[in-house]
Amino acid sequence: MRPALGILGGMGGVASAEFVRTIYESNAEQVEQDAPVAILISDPTFPDRTRAILTGLHGEILERVSRRIEMLYSLGASKVVLACVTLHYILPMLDERLRRGIISLIDVTLEAVRSSGRKHLLLCTTGARTARLFENHPLWPEVSRLIVYTEGRDQELVHSLLYQYKTGGDQQPFMPHLARLLDGYRADSFIAGCTELHMLTKNIVSQGLEIPFIDPLMIIARDLDTYLQTESGADASA
Repeated sequence: MRPALGILGGMGGVASAEFVRTIYESNAEQVEQDAPVAILISDPTFPDRTRAILTGLHGEILERVSRRIEMLYSLGASKVVLACVTLHYILPMLDERLRRGIISLIDVTLEAVRSSGRKHLLLCTTGARTARLFENHPLWPEVSRLIVYTEGRDQELVHSLLYQYKTGGDQQPFMPHLARLLDGYRADSFIAGCTELHMLTKNIVSQGLEIPFIDPLMIIARDLDTYLQTESGADASA
């Protein structure tokens, strides 16, 4: 049986559905049966991840993530993507048996930053900031000089714009602010540090806009065979 990618999505639902679309757009085959196998569980009933981080109430999320990953493996997934960057805070709490097959979006992002050699503005939720998802990664000391965060009211704006993607349909709420943010923080590129921004990066590509970015979902989709065949899973410290 060919390796299958499991996707735990629904947070938000449009972003994870768009990720599946990107997989098939990026891996078009002459014969339908040769296309990638993807298994999506879209569960929008997960508690808010940022709220859980801020309150320290992780039990329900941990139990749900564990159950859903078990389900993906039972359905034949050989690797799993958690289609929510903020949700990665739960990785160190997972049983190692469940964690080993996860393709960490933090791993993918920071590897891409290391290879880029340019300065990036990291756009992510306040929960991801509070949990220090990127700073706690082993690669952080090597790449920190290439990453800048938004601060103060700009971070509040970023967080609110990310949530607008969950209910905004075809709207692109980030576009009116992106140039100002990149200029203000003297960044050459931005990091889609929230999976909601997969809609933004897809729009940039479709419009032919010259705005550099790092989007871990797009990276995985475009090099899916490599990620499915990689032996190592997510880093426990990520």
